[in-house]
Amino acid sequence: MGSNNERSRLGASPRDVFARRMQELRQAKGISQHALVRRVRALGVPANQAGISRIEAGTQGVSLDEAVAIAAVLGVLPEELYREQLPWEEYVAAQAELGPGERLTPDEAWLKAWTTTRARETRDDDGGSRRD
Repeated sequence: MGSNNERSRLGASPRDVFARRMQELRQAKGISQHALVRRVRALGVPANQAGISRIEAGTQGVSLDEAVAIAAVLGVLPEELYREQLPWEEYVAAQAELGPGERLTPDEAWLKAWTTTRARETRDDDGGSRRD
């Protein structure tokens, strides 16, 4: 499988997106990892700085409880931590495949574009073979 750097941003794994978005938002808000740990713990979710560091490095996954607590501390909805912005071209491409009068919501278009991109990259990584 290709490295994360070789993947398109839309095709990045949710773990990698979460790691990057969490770090970007935390730093933009001027919150240290230590402060994030304290605030997550204050919400009743176990956390430590080594774990937060590993999550941001993309080497450790995050539980649903951790994701919701981290999002609350950062002042965003949890989906903002794992979801890439859909490029306009991908939205248009997803809409173009529909019949007359049909339209996808932005959320539906994002999901369709993400799954299409991931499936294409998986086929490319497998040398074009499919494993069903």
